[in-house]
Amino acid sequence: MKRIAILGSAGRSTLRDSLFNLGSAQLNVSSVQTTGDFQIQTNHCSSGVKPATHCDVYIVFSPTGVGTRTGTLSYYDNSAGSPQTVPLSGVGTLTRPTTTTLSSAPNPSGYGQAVIFTAVVASNGGAPPDGEIVSFMKGTTVLGTGALSGGSASITTSTLKVGTTKVTAAYGGDSNFPGSTSKAVSQVVSKATTTTTLISSPNPSSVGQAVTLRRAWPHSLVGRSPAP
Repeated sequence: MKRIAILGSAGRSTLRDSLFNLGSAQLNVSSVQTTGDFQIQTNHCSSGVKPATHCDVYIVFSPTGVGTRTGTLSYYDNSAGSPQTVPLSGVGTLTRPTTTTLSSAPNPSGYGQAVIFTAVVASNGGAPPDGEIVSFMKGTTVLGTGALSGGSASITTSTLKVGTTKVTAAYGGDSNFPGSTSKAVSQVVSKATTTTTLISSPNPSSVGQAVTLRRAWPHSLVGRSPAP
């Protein structure tokens, strides 16, 4: 005959279960197994349990979600009714805070040049699921949104004005990963580089001949402006 008792309150990160042998013969434990969000940390029952003694099993609770989480602890041994099963429970909370880090490239950039903003969301529980959304913000204005893939999301924009623009990335979070906002990245946008070409016609010309001078704008410029 044996009695099993949980000596640990639900919701703690570590639980201890004590297995008592109240019989007169050696209790041989062949296996101890758990289900749910519970894992065996240390098993002191593998050598068996002598009569009138007990052994301890330490169990780690690692919730994969919030709220009440349940599982079982099962002992496989040579006693009648094996396996003996103990219900386990714990409360999962938001214990995996996230951090969001933002970078931009190139920085500085030229007016009209495409700039890539990349956000990386991390936590001590790994990256949030793929497909969750990160918003890239200029103050309260949304520059764009990107979906996480492997913990990162990015957007490309060429609409920033000349000067310094502070941009942040905000991850909204979910039931398992709380949201977080990055520190601001100062994106420096310089004026576009322009070139002016002067064309004369005719060239060469004769003495006294009228010559027309005109300014030619290039066909493609990063952030070019129209001719005045």
